[in-house]
Amino acid sequence: MTDPTKATPPDLLQNQRVLFIGKLGGMTRRDAWNLVRDQGGTPADRAGGDIDLVVIGADELPLNEEKLLDDSIRDEVAAGRTQVISETEFWRRRGRL
Repeated sequence: MTDPTKATPPDLLQNQRVLFIGKLGGMTRRDAWNLVRDQGGTPADRAGGDIDLVVIGADELPLNEEKLLDDSIRDEVAAGRTQVISETEFWRRRGRL
């Protein structure tokens, strides 16, 4: 698993399983999934398995972790296997902000 915090924008999603949670503000979920695929990642439609990156939709902030993140995601985050970021941070890392 690569560290998305150290990746350059074109490589950010390479080999990453990405889960979008909540209502996205910048694009439709279908467009977000296509972006992940175009960048070499795999979109996930539910928690479980090897999720590398969870993106919280901009329209869901401020984050209510108890409501949005299930126990399996919180466990993965605590173990350092999954990273949770806001949609705004996702776009910043993509070089679009």
